[in-house]
Amino acid sequence: MLLEVVIACVTSALVMLLKGSVAGFSALLGGVIFLLPVGWFSLRVLVRNGRNTPREVVSNMYVGVMGKLGLTAVLFSMVFVLIKPLEPLYLLGAYILLQMTWWYLQLRLDARFLKL
Repeated sequence: MLLEVVIACVTSALVMLLKGSVAGFSALLGGVIFLLPVGWFSLRVLVRNGRNTPREVVSNMYVGVMGKLGLTAVLFSMVFVLIKPLEPLYLLGAYILLQMTWWYLQLRLDARFLKL
């Protein structure tokens, strides 16, 4: 997740330099909208007592995914309603960039473990 934080900060800084402060702030908000639900999911699922039964692990995964989706929807709604001025293109662009980075890293990690 550290890589995603770095990408979010670098992306918003570059956008701010190239397109202005509103676009840069919008890109930063896109990064935050991505990072908060992922962080919540990670805490919910990965930071647990190691004595969980398989049923509890699967239950935590389902609750984590549903919470992540709900939190993402709430954050997007809050940003679009409360933040003015906003550049939706840069907000969504940063979010999509981070989502694609997350998918890529997951595929690389899965491929590494398949070799074991």
